[in-house]
Amino acid sequence: KGDKAWDRGGTKRRRAYPNTAHHRTQRHGLRLALRTDRVHLSATGRQPIPPRTPLLRSGIGQQGENQATFPPRANIHAAIRDAMEASCKPFVVVCDKCDKILSDSTALVTLDNRRGILIVNSGSNLTESGEIVRETTDAGESEYKHVSCSKCHARVGHSFTRTCTQNADLKDKICFQLNLVRDYKLGSSTLKNESGEGGGTPASAITVAAGAGN
Repeated sequence: KGDKAWDRGGTKRRRAYPNTAHHRTQRHGLRLALRTDRVHLSATGRQPIPPRTPLLRSGIGQQGENQATFPPRANIHAAIRDAMEASCKPFVVVCDKCDKILSDSTALVTLDNRRGILIVNSGSNLTESGEIVRETTDAGESEYKHVSCSKCHARVGHSFTRTCTQNADLKDKICFQLNLVRDYKLGSSTLKNESGEGGGTPASAITVAAGAGN
């Protein structure tokens, strides 16, 4: 029939074709194409990317396909800050024998339970022995001086002047022996021995130690 068609009256009429240049026709064709692509993706097993969903105000929601389970950035920073404040309360290190203040948390480097030492950058009310002790191990040779409390002259640790590669983190640091010192966290009522030996000492001893002369 070509491009001709018969109507009910028996007269010939030209077949109507859509005007592809019209904007409505273009949008209709685009919707059909998108619908076809969506069916194709589902048939091949590739699901389209789900739409984004806004984060909950509290940052915690039910598990779901489109549910975000992480808190907003501001809440993350607040959670980290609260955790650091809870776990890193300021504290001071005192002599186990006379409760003299020897260092505080501003100089803290790390607590090494394996080696039984508390490593700090600096201290106060300490005296170093003039004698250098040499220690040789399988890892190499190290040199250190004994460190004592300036009040009761009790030995509380040592400071390394030369270390082997294995103990390079101890060079020029003060290493308190955990069984010879105790630490007092601000806000607590007793002194604590990190080695787990002995009982607590009333925190009032800190006031006496801080007020005593060097």
